[in-house]
Amino acid sequence: MQSAELEKIADDHYQLRGDVTLYTASSLASVDAFSAVDKVTIDLSAVGKTDSGTLALLVNWQRRAARQGKVVVFSNLPASLESLMGLYDLGSVLELN
Repeated sequence: MQSAELEKIADDHYQLRGDVTLYTASSLASVDAFSAVDKVTIDLSAVGKTDSGTLALLVNWQRRAARQGKVVVFSNLPASLESLMGLYDLGSVLELN
């Protein structure tokens, strides 16, 4: 299992890497990528394995950002994650690019 990490590319751009699953997502739940700017893009193109833990993490980040008056946008979602989003009807909950 590859560990998950959130790499800062620029103040307003991050890349999520690795396997983001129920087993690894909790280590990222408290990451604060939203305080420095009003809008942050998180690129998921380097994500490997995904499951419902991935969705829980993204929803958590979306809600935390909204509570701070910030916007987080997710880009380059893996097909497996898009499929899960459809299954759970979360397309309207997460802001996607």
